[in-house]
Order: sequence, then structure tokens, then C-alpha cells
Amino acid sequence: MADIASWAWTGTGTWPSFSVSNQNNGRALGNGLNISPGNYTSILWRDANNNGVIADNDSDDGSGSGTDRVVVNGVVKRVHETATYNNSPFTVRGVSYTAPIDVWIFTDGTYMVRLRDVNIPAAHWKKVTAIRLGTWDGAEYSGSNIATRDNPFVCFTAGTCVETPDGPRPVEGLRAGDLVLTLDHGPQPLLWSGKRLVRGTGAAAPVLFQPGALGNSDAVRVSPHHRVLLTGWKAELFAGTSEVLVTAHHLVDGKTILRDPCDLVLYVHLLFMRHELLDTAGLLSESFHPTRYALDQLADQERQDLLTRIPQLAQDPRHYGATARRCVTSWEARAIAA
Repeated sequence: MADIASWAWTGTGTWPSFSVSNQNNGRALGNGLNISPGNYTSILWRDANNNGVIADNDSDDGSGSGTDRVVVNGVVKRVHETATYNNSPFTVRGVSYTAPIDVWIFTDGTYMVRLRDVNIPAAHWKKVTAIRLGTWDGAEYSGSNIATRDNPFVCFTAGTCVETPDGPRPVEGLRAGDLVLTLDHGPQPLLWSGKRLVRGTGAAAPVLFQPGALGNSDAVRVSPHHRVLLTGWKAELFAGTSEVLVTAHHLVDGKTILRDPCDLVLYVHLLFMRHELLDTAGLLSESFHPTRYALDQLADQERQDLLTRIPQLAQDPRHYGATARRCVTSWEARAIAA
């Protein structure tokens, strides 16, 4: 069973005219439904069979009663139906957008909605001031893919030491222009660093790599979506390449790789001119990769500072370039790490 951290907006009350015996609650009943932007919350996708899909519970699409769940505000819920509403309008910083919005209706009648990662604008979620469902797309879905609804928040925790030409240095002490050793390109100047203090509980709790977990000599703590390098024949077998990047929380085994909750944690971002692999006590992991959603998670001032250094990211974050290695799915990660 895998728990994958993500986010959603929860609905107010129950879905219009919901009935658990109705296999088609979604449909046109949701057309034009307003969603409160203030209902943003962290969630967990609970993928019972590790297939990367959260199956729904209705029977008319063949999915039937499954064991996948969604954890919303600490409450474990079963998805009754999944629906998509095209041309859904939402407003961010006074600018109007339209995009498909997905809806999950639970067996208790409550519901949540979410944009797919590719459609999230470069703004903090608190800047969203209006959301309304568009028009039902007419499709019957048996579930939803987690990979397009995941949270790529990436960073080190304060206190982590990264290798530099002058020896290990704490990440929080690094400044733009400092040289850091990279696996692929040797010493490289740090272009930008950012910091964010968050509650270290629930979906945001750090992942702790105990000494020796992946060849690291000391304990290393990273954010749940920080990606680390795995190598070897299993990577070649399951991913077609001998070196891959794996999201930290996909590696949690309850033994040497653990969730390490705390009251507060300072996450630190390190950005270079290209995506790099860095050495932290022998654990190789990634630098900050500025995807659209990763930029959205930054504070306004930090985002502006970053965009002044790489202005083209404001138009399209894909200008930054690809990741240093292929990033694998959750099931590939577990197969490689087994």
C-alpha cells in the first residue's frame, strides 16, 4: 500500500442530490457548481495495490468495490465516482483561466476537486479567488491516475550538508555564487537558494534516510517529494536505464527510510543553471527543478527573485530543461528498491 501526498479543494456540504445507490451522481448535476478556494487542504492518495490508480466504488464502469482510499483532513474516504468538468473557470490574482477540473465524490456524499498538475498556474494557491465547475465531459471513469495529480514540492531540510570544493556545508548557509560539487559537471555556482518554514506533519513531514539506508554515511532528511538517485541492474530492468530518480516518500520502508514528523521544518531549495545531482553524506539527490507547480509553492518574493535570474521561466517553466535523470513512477520505484 502506498500513501502519496497531494492536495485538493473540498466541497461545502454534500454533492447535489447525492444518493449512494445512484451510479451517476456526477454528470450534469455538477455543472456550474461553485467551489470555495479557502477549502484547500492536503490529502493522501492511498493506493492499496500500488498500481498508480485510485479506483472508484460504483459498479456501472466495472470498477466495483475496491480498497483504494483518499485521506482528507485525517478522514479515510472511499471514492464513489470520479468525474471531469471541462472549461471550468477559476481566477488567480485577478486573471481568469479555464481548464478541466476533476471531481471525486465519496460514498458519504462529500466531495473534493482538483486541477491536474499540468494546468496549475504559476501562483500560490492562496491567490486563487474563485473556482466554478464547467460542463461535465460525458465520460464514465473507473478511477484516476495519481501521476498527473501529485505534488512535486522539492527541497532539502536545514542542517543537511552538501559537498562543496571546500568540504561539506549546511544547505541553509549557501548563497548565490557559492560553488557546489555536482555529479555530472563538477563544481557549479549556485544560482539561487530559497527557504520555506512549514509544519513538518502529515503530508509535509520530512523523509529520514538513516545512515547506510542508501550508502549515506550520516542521516539525511529531505522533503517528501525530493528525488534521490538509485542505480543498478534493477533500475535497468524496470526502467530501461541504470540510473533513475525516485521520489523520497516512495522509498519509505518503515525501517531505514522513515517519515520523521516534527512541529516545524525549514526546507531549502538549491537552484543551478541546469538540473544537477548533489552529494549529501554520500546520498545523491537532485537540485531544485522549477516546474510550474514547484514555482507555485514559493513565496511571492522568492518566486520573483528566481524569475529575475531566469526570466524565461515566467512564460514557460519547461525552458529550464529536463531532469538530470529519468524520474520513475511509484511502482517502478518500489520494484527497483525491493
